[in-house]
Amino acid sequence: MSKINVVKITVNKLKTVFVLKNENSSILIDTCHRNQRLQFYSILENLEIEIAKIKLIVITHAHTDNYGVASEIKELYGIPVLVQRQDANRMIRGVSADYKPVGIRGRIFSKYFYRESCCPKAIKVEPDIIVDDSYDLSDFGISATVFHTPGHTCGSLSVLTKDGDLILSDQFQVKKGIPSRITAPLICYDLKQSIFSLKKMSDYAPRKIYTASGYELSYSELQRFIIKHEGTL
Repeated sequence: MSKINVVKITVNKLKTVFVLKNENSSILIDTCHRNQRLQFYSILENLEIEIAKIKLIVITHAHTDNYGVASEIKELYGIPVLVQRQDANRMIRGVSADYKPVGIRGRIFSKYFYRESCCPKAIKVEPDIIVDDSYDLSDFGISATVFHTPGHTCGSLSVLTKDGDLILSDQFQVKKGIPSRITAPLICYDLKQSIFSLKKMSDYAPRKIYTASGYELSYSELQRFIIKHEGTL
C-alpha cells in the first residue's frame, strides 16, 4: 500500500483528531463535540477531505468529545464505527467513559471544566466493529493496526501505521515550549495502566507520536516520559 499521510484536524486548542490518508483511502480517528460539528466539517472541507470517501471511523475512547459526531456521520454516509469492547457500552448509551482526576490540577479541571467541555451528552452510537486486543485496518485500505491501550479509559485505543506513526490521543498532556513538556493527563481512569500501555507501544519504536493536544513527539521524548513516571507508580 502507498505512503500514509497523517492529517491533523485541530478543532480547538485542546482537541486534535486525525485522518489517515493515502491515494485511495481515508480513515477518521475520532470526531468532536456535536456543538463543534459545523466547524469540524468546515475544516475537513478546507483540507479537501471528502467525508463520503472515509472508509472507517476509529473511536480511540468513549468520551463524548471524541465520538460526538460519529452517529451523524454514520447515518449520513454509512461509514462504520470501530471502538474497543470495554468502552462500547458507553457509546451505545451516549455517555462518557469513567474518569478520575490526576493531581490538584486534575481535580480543579474535573470539578469546574471537564464535565462541560469534554462530557456533554452525545447521540448514542451503535458500533459496527468491536475490538478486543488489536485490529488490522488494511481491509479499509490503510496499512495500520489498532491496539488496546487501556489507561485513559478502560477501552482506550492507539493506532500505529506501517510507516511508524503512532496516534496516542489523550494518554498524556503536552505543553509547548517547556523542556519537560510531557506531563500526566489531567484525567485518567488508571494512570499506572496508562504508563504500562505507553511502554507496550514504545516497544514498536514509533518514529513519530501524535497527541490530542496537536503536538508531535519523538520516540526519545516518549521514552523519557515513561522512565520518569515508572518510578512514581
